[in-house]
Amino acid sequence: MKPIRELVSHTTGLKKHMLGIAILSVLGALMSLATPFIMKLATDWIVSIVGGQVQFDIWPLVWLIVAFIGMTIVTTLASDIGGVIGDLMAVR
Repeated sequence: MKPIRELVSHTTGLKKHMLGIAILSVLGALMSLATPFIMKLATDWIVSIVGGQVQFDIWPLVWLIVAFIGMTIVTTLASDIGGVIGDLMAVR
């Protein structure tokens, strides 16, 4: 922990960049963890249709696809924007 504190003390002008990278990294990680839950919901829904417990309806599938694509886009954007901020920080 001491080396991290020393690094931060020497880079006072870059604190906004470091904070942005940290926030985007956490956001990307959380979105990556949420994606398997969407797949679980889709799998459970399909199993309940095959098992005869629920009648087929297209809208739950559409919403799960939209949620999956949305999570993927947010994860990619967080990663890409964090990379750009990191590149800007490296130039300074």
